[in-house]
Amino acid sequence: MGVLMQRMVLAVIAVFALESCSSTAAPSDTTEKIQTSDYQAKILEDSVVTEAEYEQAMIADLTCIEQAGFAVRGPQWGGSPRHLLRTIRVAEADQQAFDAAAIWCDSEYLDDVESQWQEQQRPSPEEYSSRMHEYIACLSDLGVQALEGVTDPVTVSKLEQEFISAGGTTISCVRLNPNGVLVEENLTDLPEFNGPGAG
Repeated sequence: MGVLMQRMVLAVIAVFALESCSSTAAPSDTTEKIQTSDYQAKILEDSVVTEAEYEQAMIADLTCIEQAGFAVRGPQWGGSPRHLLRTIRVAEADQQAFDAAAIWCDSEYLDDVESQWQEQQRPSPEEYSSRMHEYIACLSDLGVQALEGVTDPVTVSKLEQEFISAGGTTISCVRLNPNGVLVEENLTDLPEFNGPGAG
């Protein structure tokens, strides 16, 4: 966890039914859960995470964190692969307390479902190849050099970063990237810090 006064968390989560955190306060210790929580086990019974489950569980997680004393906003869809964005405001002096709360809340409502959601977003080999070609074509159209005949994602990423370092931008292509892009996106459209699900 970082120490920014206002931090962005890229989160992916699903839920079976929204449950209140009011009866489940986050403990002060950071003991890791070894087994999937009952809350998440219900979601994962059919081995599929829907968008509705994902959104509701994110709200459950944010509610839990908010009740631990931290200002939150979100969720909002964004990024590639498609996931939910949330923002949590944390003062540097409160970082340790936040880490403890986030570890507990995430393990209760988020972690295992997040893994399943991410797995569902993984493209097939055919989809990956098609999207990589589209991504490279998009970068070439923007002016990224030396991409002809290149298919290795590491080389593509290196050439893209060189282009960005020289003042270019590839933001219009990022959603085509089959390797996913976890970036700190602009959350100006999210509601102010009025609690989870606000707006």
